[in-house]
Amino acid sequence: PNLRVMSTQPQPQPPPPSSSPTHTQTRASVSNNTQIAATAASLVMILASALSWILPLLRKPALAKRAYVMALQCALFVHGSRAVTNMRQRMIAEATATRAPTDTWRERLALVANVFPHIAATTDFQYSFATIIFFSTATTRPVAVALIPTTVLAIYHVVVFFNGKIGQSMLWRGYGGNKAMAFLRSHQQQALMLNAQAEVVALPLLLIHAFAGGKTAAGYVMAFAYAQYLRLRYKCADARRYHVDLWNRIYASVASVTNRVGMTPLLDRFAGYLAR
Repeated sequence: PNLRVMSTQPQPQPPPPSSSPTHTQTRASVSNNTQIAATAASLVMILASALSWILPLLRKPALAKRAYVMALQCALFVHGSRAVTNMRQRMIAEATATRAPTDTWRERLALVANVFPHIAATTDFQYSFATIIFFSTATTRPVAVALIPTTVLAIYHVVVFFNGKIGQSMLWRGYGGNKAMAFLRSHQQQALMLNAQAEVVALPLLLIHAFAGGKTAAGYVMAFAYAQYLRLRYKCADARRYHVDLWNRIYASVASVTNRVGMTPLLDRFAGYLAR
């Protein structure tokens, strides 16, 4: 009988599960679905933010509060889900690189402690943190300026998403999609400065809101939490340039007044607190 000669060359090993085509397609599908969900939430956020600013002018405060809450919920979903995803990916990368054991809860907690400072330095985590703070104002008087940073990023996210999907279509070009994309690109620095201004302006508005009703304890907690948030933004790689420039402008504009009333040491202490 004819015998089949076996090759002496080593046979290729099957690909590991993480690199198999099925697994790769699954990851791509999950990533694409997440991106679509984030885009849909961003669209709702943009609409809800606009309504929260317009409805008070139409004497519809109750509807404006609902729109405010919806915008915050969408912002928390978008940035919170990204922060969680970044956290998970960072933990996997850290565990793989260091070969750290993750069998017990203490080992997993140690891994989280190593990764968390990197996640806390991201815009997604910081915006999630700020959104939670502003939920406390939803039942009384919304701080509408707090929605500006997340709404600006939502606009960029939506336009970039559709430009990547249908950027070459006649429909996108016919309705000015390419012009919108070009406008956003050319005004990116102004948008980031606007975000920094809104984040800083929200602090006195938050204090006024917190203390107007005599809620002293809540006011202290909210003020401290938001001051921590501004510290994070001051150090964040995405925002540091704009926050440093803005605080320097504020410092220069009020320096003459603080010198006359003897508040310069207090201002210096606050500046040191931000940079520490």
